[in-house]
Amino acid sequence: MSAIGKIEPRGAGFTLLEMLVVLAVLGLISALAFPAAERAQLGQRFEGDAATLEARLHAARAAAIASSAPRVLEPGKLDGGSRVETPGESIVFYPDGSARGGALVLSAGRRSRRYTIDPGSGEVAVAR
Repeated sequence: MSAIGKIEPRGAGFTLLEMLVVLAVLGLISALAFPAAERAQLGQRFEGDAATLEARLHAARAAAIASSAPRVLEPGKLDGGSRVETPGESIVFYPDGSARGGALVLSAGRRSRRYTIDPGSGEVAVAR
C-alpha cells in the first residue's frame, strides 16, 4: 500500500501455488520418462553385445582361414553385461571355413538371441 491507501501493482513473478503446480507436473513427467529411458538403454546395450558377438564369430572364422589353423571361439565377457551360453561343446572354426557346429545363446534379462553355426560352411545364422 502507498501512503494514500492505494494498492500498487506488484512486479512480474510467480505465486507459490503456480510454482508447486509446475513442480508437480515435472515430477509426473519424470516419473513416466525415466523408466522408459532406462528400458531403451538396456535394449541398446543388448543390441551392442549382439553386434560384438556376431563380430567375434566372423573374426574367429576369418582368423582360422587366414592362419590355416583351427580357432576356438572365446566369446568372453561382453561390455553390456549380457551372458553368452554354449549349450554344447565350444565352437571351433577350421582353416577350410567349416566349423564344429553348435549354438550360442546371448541373454540379458528377458532378452535373448540364439546363434547357430553351420558345420559345413561355418556360416552364422541368427534366430531373433
